[in-house]
Amino acid sequence: RVAKQSDSLLARLHAIWGLGVVARKGDVELVKRIENLVLDADDEVRAQALRVCSESPSPTTRQTAERALRDPSPRVRYFAAQAIGRVGQFLSFGALLGLVRRENDQDVALRHAAVVALSRLGASWRIEDFARDPSPAVRRAGVLTLRRLRHESIAVFLDDMDASVAAEAARAAAAEKIELAMLR
Repeated sequence: RVAKQSDSLLARLHAIWGLGVVARKGDVELVKRIENLVLDADDEVRAQALRVCSESPSPTTRQTAERALRDPSPRVRYFAAQAIGRVGQFLSFGALLGLVRRENDQDVALRHAAVVALSRLGASWRIEDFARDPSPAVRRAGVLTLRRLRHESIAVFLDDMDASVAAEAARAAAAEKIELAMLR
């Protein structure tokens, strides 16, 4: 009741965090009830509900987080991307790609959250396809994801038509000592 109805934001957040502690014991129904808070009017309540749900996901957490990737609040979108990274289902690959495309390198924190989530999905073979994407933001996210994975397919970005993306790939190959990319 406090998480939904208190006049105090701090009390609501503490209630959400407390419910999250209880939910970690495997109470899927409680997690689903917390997920309902992702529809709340307050940005921070939505963000913290996503964070708590991602720590003890229910079968619907992925879909809830994917919908939240389109939230008006950048903070909520950030926590939604993090939640997807924690839930770790490849089915969310397209939703994360959509976030990267919509954000278009305007918010580096959101790009970072998307890159971390993509790297947790571990789909380097799909990320190589980013090299053919017309969006420099998508290609840059591909480079950053492959850097986190320390994957040699980062080499395909060394000849990128956007000099900043190619430079990012070169820095990543050197910094992470990705040998096949450095030999190219």
